[in-house]
Amino acid sequence: MSTRQSDKNALLSLLMLGWPIFLIGPADAHRPYFTRSEMVTLPDGRPGEMRIIAGDGLMAADPTRLLVLDEHGRLLARSAGLQLVDLVCDASRHCYGYNRVTGEIVEPDPTTFGANGTEVPPMGERDGLELFEGGSDTWGVVNRPTTFKEWVFCEWHLLWRTNPIIPGYFLVLGLLAGSCFLGLGKPHRQTFTEIADWCLEAGGRLFGCSVVVLFAVPLLLVVGPPWTIWLGTMFVGSLIPIGLARLRKRSPSHARAFSTIPESAWRGER
Repeated sequence: MSTRQSDKNALLSLLMLGWPIFLIGPADAHRPYFTRSEMVTLPDGRPGEMRIIAGDGLMAADPTRLLVLDEHGRLLARSAGLQLVDLVCDASRHCYGYNRVTGEIVEPDPTTFGANGTEVPPMGERDGLELFEGGSDTWGVVNRPTTFKEWVFCEWHLLWRTNPIIPGYFLVLGLLAGSCFLGLGKPHRQTFTEIADWCLEAGGRLFGCSVVVLFAVPLLLVVGPPWTIWLGTMFVGSLIPIGLARLRKRSPSHARAFSTIPESAWRGER
């Protein structure tokens, strides 16, 4: 294959790898919107509703906050703004907010509920939501640390509701990053030229791996937490080609094929 054709294939592979990032593009500002709603029983026994309202995160994940409504749709409580809060339900009519960044539980606090709250527009409505999404005031909720059991449940809940394309994309990036180091090995002879060539090759492979990792950064900002799951998926993906290569080296067929090569050849001797 010619050098020109190799460069063309490399460029094509790079464009195929990067198309999701280009599709994300510079985001236009948008109005607040509701993402989820659940009917709940409030701590004081009254029926109510919890909603998640999202703002505009521009190039990052849209910030969300928890709203607690009474049975008539009037606002009782609102969590702090500029956070990433999701709604998690562990039983019928029992839900709470989960801060995906700090890992805290956001629960309604009836002792600080607002009185005669403003009526909140129904789900699907987007007009006039700036009143409920904007500002820094918060009331009617309390934050507390999660237990380990709650943390596992919430993280699994978020992963289960995630579009499978997202972890799949990080898995592919991990496969590409791990493939950069296949076949590197050690320098056959400890001469200056051999060591220098090996260092250049290792540096080129490391640079290629760094480019792959850089493709993950914009997506991490867009999809938001749980970053531990996305990075863990990418790390597992990077181990797959390395592990398969090691298994192949240990296979009997590979050992027999390698034994037929003259020792002077695999040692690099002339």
